[in-house]
Amino acid sequence: MRPQTALQALEQFIHAQAPKHHISPNAPDTFAELKAWRDEGNILGVDSLPVSGDHCEQTIYRDRATNVAFRAWHDAIHLAHDYGTDFEGEIATASEHARRVLDSLGVFADEAAAIITADTAGQSIYHNRHGRFPTDQRKFVREFVAGGERRGAVLANATL
Repeated sequence: MRPQTALQALEQFIHAQAPKHHISPNAPDTFAELKAWRDEGNILGVDSLPVSGDHCEQTIYRDRATNVAFRAWHDAIHLAHDYGTDFEGEIATASEHARRVLDSLGVFADEAAAIITADTAGQSIYHNRHGRFPTDQRKFVREFVAGGERRGAVLANATL
């Protein structure tokens, strides 16, 4: 199906980028646990990466499967580049997401990169500032992308 919007193009791209994965209540929760999964002899793309299915409501994606696929792709980038899950590692991972989107999505690239940057870097900045992620991620991303010069105000809004 040919995408009609940047979000549709991004969702298709995420599914194509995500390594083999499955939802698990025992999914790695830290970078150390993620590396331990790999160090047990698991291979990205060959072995199924366990991913959390929690907190998939109010995400930017239209369905749970895409959000879970995004998490798998996100974790794969952490592993492939040895980016930790601290603030710096999350920003580096977000930058890699945006680079790949910009390199791959043609006419939708700029808008899709803005969406994924808001979802990853924007929420990491918000978490760093407020000690929690936005409750309504969809609203956060929509306001961040539309915010332009107001992005700082969106990040400062502790009620999102």
